[in-house]
This record gives sequence, C-alpha cells and structure tokens, in this order.
Amino acid sequence: MPSPTQLLEQAIAAFAADGDPSALTSAEAQQAAHALASGPMTPQEAELVLVTFGLPLIQLSVNQASPGELDAIAAALLVFDQSLARYLEPSDLGRIADRLDMAATTFRNGLEDDEAEPVVWAALARWWGALAAALPPDYPKMTVFLANLGLTLERVFHLTHDRDALERAVDAQRRTLAVTPQEKPIWVASASRCGLNHLRLYDLTSDLAAIEQAVALCREAVGLTPNSDPGKPDYVGNLAVALFALWETTGDRAALDEAIASWELALELAPEDFLARDRYEDYLATAKAARP
Repeated sequence: MPSPTQLLEQAIAAFAADGDPSALTSAEAQQAAHALASGPMTPQEAELVLVTFGLPLIQLSVNQASPGELDAIAAALLVFDQSLARYLEPSDLGRIADRLDMAATTFRNGLEDDEAEPVVWAALARWWGALAAALPPDYPKMTVFLANLGLTLERVFHLTHDRDALERAVDAQRRTLAVTPQEKPIWVASASRCGLNHLRLYDLTSDLAAIEQAVALCREAVGLTPNSDPGKPDYVGNLAVALFALWETTGDRAALDEAIASWELALELAPEDFLARDRYEDYLATAKAARP
C-alpha cells in the first residue's frame, strides 16, 4: 500500500498532468496530508505538504468552492497552518512569500466576513505575521503583508472581542504607515482604519489619548485625499466619528462643530447610492441636536 508521501506525490503528479483539482481535493489526498502533518516530518515531507500540495489546494479549492465546501477547505487550511508553524524557517518563508500571500488572499476573499470560525482568521493572521516578521522592511510586498495582517486581525477582534487582537491590528497598521509612502492609497486607507481602531481601543481602555490619536490619523487621511477620490466620503465620515467621540468625552465644542461639518462634507461628496448615506444622515441629525 502506498505511503502518505507516495499518495501525495501521485496526487501532485496527476494535478500537474491535467490541471484537474480533484486530484488534490480527493479524500485520499486529504487523508495523506493529514497523516503527514500530524506526525514528525522530514524537511522534504514538509515541503511536499506545504508548498507543492497545500498552496495549490487552497487556491484551487477556494476558487471553485460552493458555500458547503468551505468547512473542508478551512480544515485543509488549518493542517497547512499547523505544518507552517512547525517546519518553515524564516529563509523558507522568503522563498515562498509571494505564493503564501496569494494563497492567504485567495482564501480570505472566498469567505464572507462571518462565514469562518475565528481560528481560521487567526491562522491567516499568523501567515501574514510570519511573513512580516521574517522578511526585511524593504521587501517589495511588505506594505501588502502588513496591511493584510491588520485587516485580518480586525476580523479576529470583531469575532472574538479579544483586546490582544485589536492591539496587534493597530500595531500592524502603524507598521504599514511606517513602511509606506504617504502618497500611496494604502497609506491613507490604513491611517483611517487605524484611527477607527484607536476608537475601539478607547472603548476598552477609556484612555483619552486613544481618541486623540484617532482624530489625528483620520484627519491626516482626509487631508491627503482629493475630493475626487471615491474613498473620500468614508475617510471624512471616519473623521467625523472620531471628532464626535472626542466631543462626547471632553465636551470640546470645536470638535462637535467639526464633526458636523465633516458629516455634511461626506454627504456632499458621496454619490446617491452611497451605502452609508442613511447612517451618516442619522449621525448628522444626532450631532446637530446635541449642539447647546
């Protein structure tokens, strides 16, 4: 009877021959991967499970999956994650960095926000965290790795309300800002998201400095974005939320006035079908009613 290694090698060869993903997604191939990943592996076996089998499996499965198949894909991802944590050194991560990023992105994009268990999102965060830790700051895709790490940790926080996940998301977003030129759109988006996450930190810590940081980051994002940018209404709206929180906390009338002006600007810039229009109109009405 073929060994798990031989079974995987046969599945990989069949996939390479005709591109049929069923060779990788078959129960036999899955069982072989589980058998290898659950016990001691040689470096060659780890390479087989992680790179040659795991990455194509995740990408192909997500691309072709129906909602009912996502649990099986998540299980495969977690086996991959287990092997990644146990057997890959930083030098190995550098060698497969782009492929690992592509697999993680493909998998994440195949999920709805609340469709997977927190453990799956945490696994994705570990992948991007491992890449960010192992590679130099000037690595060409470091900005992407850090931005993805921050977004994924945000999702972990939303699902678990774990303060550590939120703090790590903020750290990843601040590191994104540090390695990204301000003129890049990803800098502005990361600054605005980081600002909102500082507001969430305030909810957990009651530290006024967190709100002040939120206002500063959101204000920078707005200042760097032209009115013609389709993301500007969101950035202005985020600034308004931060300013309103500052007014609620300190009673600063100037912050309330600026929040009102910001929501008015966001609504002026937004198209008619803007998803947050009704919410912004409600916020604006509440803020105006709060004026002394």
